[in-house]
Amino acid sequence: MEKLDVGLVYTQSFRLGLKNFFSIIGTYLLWIITIWIPYINVGTTIAFLSLPLELSKGKVISPTYIFDSKYRQRMGEFFILCGLKWIVLMAGMMFLIIPGLVMNIAYSMSLYIMLDRNVNPLEALKASNETTYGNKWRIFFSLLLVALTIEFGMLILGILTSSIGIIGVLISAIVLILSIAWLIAVNAVVYKELTTNSADEAITIQ
Repeated sequence: MEKLDVGLVYTQSFRLGLKNFFSIIGTYLLWIITIWIPYINVGTTIAFLSLPLELSKGKVISPTYIFDSKYRQRMGEFFILCGLKWIVLMAGMMFLIIPGLVMNIAYSMSLYIMLDRNVNPLEALKASNETTYGNKWRIFFSLLLVALTIEFGMLILGILTSSIGIIGVLISAIVLILSIAWLIAVNAVVYKELTTNSADEAITIQ
């Protein structure tokens, strides 16, 4: 079982998020626009939630990918996957919360696997659990490290820009969007690293 390198996830996800900064903004805006359109919104929501899968390919994505009909074709399986995950997570939460959090990480790759490998929901959940086995804490600490860096950066930025009015607010908004892109990219790098066939094929962002 390949062990995640938390440092690699940290640095590679930052580069990947920065590289796709404008693409992620565009994807989010298109999703917001289409979320009010019945039927179409299901496909764009599935596509938006699978954004890390697209990012894991290492290229700059086109926001218009969310209109691909393949996402609407997996609508039923998406609902089944969400239902099964909800049942397991709620059961886990009943046992003093921690098991639910662990299972949330265990199944975090299931949507990407279902779309990437074209498998059914049960197979995707099983594969996600197997893929994350032995790396759950590394995934957790990767996300925690990025989140703490963002929190610290936003705190310092708030202090430095508090006296420059609207410009400070604008700078903070840009940094916040970049931070969201970074967090999304963490899942992309984790997915690529855990599903690659060998260490030599690990994701590399130019």
